[in-house]
Amino acid sequence: MTQEPLLDLDNATFLPVGSDGPQLSSVTFAISKGDHTYILGKAGSGKSLLVKSIMGLIPLATGRYMAFGRSMKDPDNLILHYIRKKIGLLPENGVLINSLTIRENLVFPLKYLNQNKNERPYERIDLILAEHQMEKIADLYPYQIGVNAQKSIGLLRAMLFSPALLILDDPYEGLDQDGIRLFHQYFQDILQNQHTTILLFSRKPIQPTGIFKRSLLMERDKTFRDAENEKTNFLVFPEKI
Repeated sequence: MTQEPLLDLDNATFLPVGSDGPQLSSVTFAISKGDHTYILGKAGSGKSLLVKSIMGLIPLATGRYMAFGRSMKDPDNLILHYIRKKIGLLPENGVLINSLTIRENLVFPLKYLNQNKNERPYERIDLILAEHQMEKIADLYPYQIGVNAQKSIGLLRAMLFSPALLILDDPYEGLDQDGIRLFHQYFQDILQNQHTTILLFSRKPIQPTGIFKRSLLMERDKTFRDAENEKTNFLVFPEKI
């Protein structure tokens, strides 16, 4: 029995509200559970626009887009809420609120988005911070810590609800080599739980070994090509750090 894709786009065109023409057109792409995928695209190729379209922030104009078995053609708020709870997102520019401490940034979605009213969010977050040896920065603000730590906290927040799909939009931007290695260790941990599928968009050809089943090139005309037979020089990091 064929597994239903988490995301399935067939000749999909997305038209932002108020726009004169489509920003993304004729996109055909699917990802299934465990089908960890790395998409490489230069600036302007449409990576961030596709991420917004997947999240339902840019309406589907023509073609087909199914997310977790639901049609994304004029979805109502219930469908959008259902889809977005299935997806963990680390945007390109991060998601931390500068007026909140690191602990408060992680607690925020638990307090306002979680349906489990009996959960003690601060206790849970303190355990997560301890597990990742980040207790010392818990009471600091985002502007007081480096980019490596900011993006690590953003990733931890994206994983709070154990999403079925984790979308990373240019996560390597601003990271040094230590930060890249740390992220790749996080990816190994995600793979071990076998629940979350990773979809990573990047403008940098940095690819850890043993993680991504597919490597795709995203062209400026918004098409995808299999990168396995391309001459693209992916920078490979070790599977084990």
